[in-house]
Amino acid sequence: MADESEAHIWGVEIDGGSFITPEVTVTGGAITLETGSTLHIYGREMSFSEGALSGAWADGSPFTFALVMVDEGEEGEFTEIPSSLPSEVIFYKTEL
Repeated sequence: MADESEAHIWGVEIDGGSFITPEVTVTGGAITLETGSTLHIYGREMSFSEGALSGAWADGSPFTFALVMVDEGEEGEFTEIPSSLPSEVIFYKTEL
């Protein structure tokens, strides 16, 4: 997600693939977020640990995917795995 984009996700399956930069390597898929973008997640539950969002969608199916933050620094673009849930991610608890 780039610029000041927003995404509303009620269910997604991210399978396979990899994201590789000098700072970060993620396998199994990831969502990349720039500062200023917003990711709205709708589900039953969600937790964040070691750069990964995990939980259950409204239908009960489980999800896990990595988050990678992309930002501009003094020396150009850099990426990082966040150590805490970024403010760009907003969770909404849903019921069946």
